[in-house]
Amino acid sequence: MGISFLYQILDFSRGELMPDYILTQLCEKVISSFGVDKDGAMRSDGMNVAVVVYDTQTQEAYFSGAQRPAIIVKNNELIEVKGDKMPIGRYVKAGEFTRTKLDVYSSLPMAEQAAQLSKYIFNYKGNNLQTDDIALIAFKI
Repeated sequence: MGISFLYQILDFSRGELMPDYILTQLCEKVISSFGVDKDGAMRSDGMNVAVVVYDTQTQEAYFSGAQRPAIIVKNNELIEVKGDKMPIGRYVKAGEFTRTKLDVYSSLPMAEQAAQLSKYIFNYKGNNLQTDDIALIAFKI
């Protein structure tokens, strides 16, 4: 459902697409689609999403996250850019999603960046069992 909504947002958007706008639209679509459960209570299903938009004209990247961070490599270090502490869906403290401009250039080769990201994920997880999927997308500019 989330992917279908993202396609709709991208296909029918008029004007500049920024990650905070995409998350806001996605949240509205998810909330309106869930309605109420069999007991008449409002459903509170949702998801956590991170979105990065890269403008090829200006060579600028922007990030917004719904309970998800972006990890960038800068000066040979991994830097976590935190997302907002609200999911896509109903949330008690609903607000606006934050747009953050990213400095996306790195002097490390992609293989070294991948090794650092793997180490970061391993350290983050610690001794906990992995219960969710992890999706990682890297791109060379």
